[in-house]
Amino acid sequence: MIVRDSWNHFGAHWNSYCMSFSCNYRFSCDDEKNGKAPARVLGQAADWTTPFLFLAVYISASAIFGDGVGYYIVGIAIFIAILQAVIERMKVKEFIISRFLQKTWRLYFLVLGLSYLVLIVTGIIFKVSEYVK
Repeated sequence: MIVRDSWNHFGAHWNSYCMSFSCNYRFSCDDEKNGKAPARVLGQAADWTTPFLFLAVYISASAIFGDGVGYYIVGIAIFIAILQAVIERMKVKEFIISRFLQKTWRLYFLVLGLSYLVLIVTGIIFKVSEYVK
């Protein structure tokens, strides 16, 4: 495992996190004023935030583990999409692609959000252990 000395990468994915938070906040404030349902607002915010989470997870994982993690992220995303398609096909009789894509995209949001938190904690632990040595 390679730990890079890369606070520049940390700043880059911190900026993408702040950008995604501001997108979430902007959509929730604008749509609450327009009278839209909170679930719909959160869904739209998750939809807009997911690409930033892909970027943040890629940057933080490459800062911690080195190059080549993008292949694993893409592979896991494809595996999740295939698994979601199989589950969706078994559950419903009529397979609606737009509904499938929406569910998969929101599942990506949950998985990427959790992995982002894990990567941040891992990076902090590595930096603290590197500092202690």
